[in-house]
Amino acid sequence: MYLQIDKLSKKFNDKVVLDNLTLSINQGEILCLLGPSGCGKTTALKLVGGFLKEDCGNVTIDGEDIMALPPEKRPVSTVFQSYALFPHMTVLENVIYGLKFKGYKKKEAIKEGEKYLEIVDLLSHKNKKIAELSGGQQQRVALIRALIVKPKVLLLDEPLSNLDAKLRVKMREEIKSIQKQFNTTMIFVTHDQEEALSIADKIAVMNKGKLEQLGTPEEIYNSPVNNFVLDFIGNSNVIKDDEGKNIFIRPEHIIMSKEDGDLLGNIVSRVFMGSYITYIVNTEKGTLNVKESNLNGDIYSINEEVHLKIIKEGII
Repeated sequence: MYLQIDKLSKKFNDKVVLDNLTLSINQGEILCLLGPSGCGKTTALKLVGGFLKEDCGNVTIDGEDIMALPPEKRPVSTVFQSYALFPHMTVLENVIYGLKFKGYKKKEAIKEGEKYLEIVDLLSHKNKKIAELSGGQQQRVALIRALIVKPKVLLLDEPLSNLDAKLRVKMREEIKSIQKQFNTTMIFVTHDQEEALSIADKIAVMNKGKLEQLGTPEEIYNSPVNNFVLDFIGNSNVIKDDEGKNIFIRPEHIIMSKEDGDLLGNIVSRVFMGSYITYIVNTEKGTLNVKESNLNGDIYSINEEVHLKIIKEGII
């Protein structure tokens, strides 16, 4: 594996914040560390970057043990939540800042910086100060400043959390596009499940310093290994089958109709969400959440009797 994290651990005083984290990813993959606040994901990122000292454990990148190296010698770059751009410098000066430590002459650095700015459509802004840019433009500057030094692994610590919802979606697409252009291996920290599902090749779901599950977005969503992962990723219904096993059913895997279904129910709540409508339905199996497309033409009323057909379920 290109990036290997092995039994990485960290305590602050007597509190264990990272407990034997072990995982690996291939070159060119995006790994999302996903979990609630305090689960250890940012601590893991800082340990890989060398900004914290581990209690035990090891990290290798492309076969190289990096744990004895100081942050500036590690083959990684970091994009912080705050972007950490220099306000007194121009856009171009920010982008090429790290190249002076790589032995570039100024003329070479400027040429390289302009090439990277062109990739993210910011070349015309090269002489502007950072404060003159929008949040999304600042994000792109932070990204290419980190990429221009050609790191083997790019670390991103909740880089989209300062952007509004619409811009976050746009920047996810841009990050994926830039990542593919450079074939960069990334570790992306987020607490946003939608963000992780949309951007990651692999997701590591973390809780209380431990790794709960590592897998593709599809594996994490469709085959959660325990109740924590099930509850943290998306919404779900949990019912018992005839053998007493716990069955989970995603709200979008239930079809509602007026005449045909496996369960009879009564609608107790309805919330319009634009492209879809969420319903809460009382049935003999318990209360179920149902997500119906707003395009199928059927809109049901509170207290209306409906039939539910389950099209996909899993065992937890």
